[in-house]
Amino acid sequence: MQSEAADVEEVYRNAQELPEPNRHQIQGLAVSYARVVVEEEWPLMRQGKTSPHADDLADELHRSILLFKPTTSTQQTIYDQLLENADDLGEDREARVLYVGQRLPSLLWAALGA
Repeated sequence: MQSEAADVEEVYRNAQELPEPNRHQIQGLAVSYARVVVEEEWPLMRQGKTSPHADDLADELHRSILLFKPTTSTQQTIYDQLLENADDLGEDREARVLYVGQRLPSLLWAALGA
């Protein structure tokens, strides 16, 4: 889960270098995704469920990055980093979701602060 949080942070940080409105859109989606995971999905995980809203936001974030068209070599570098971050986020999210069906140890729940 720390990897997933780091991925979202990297997306947000790397998007800082994009022109508007792309910067605002991608950073907003990253913040929304993180908020929904913490406030909505973590409580659902106790019941062995995930949040469709978080799934949708992760997909929308990835699409928003894909839709950006770099026009400079610097933007291309940032775009490549963002794609890598989004792919990592998807993989880390998928790994976490796989664990949802399994009972999480109470020590992990304590660490999550839930």
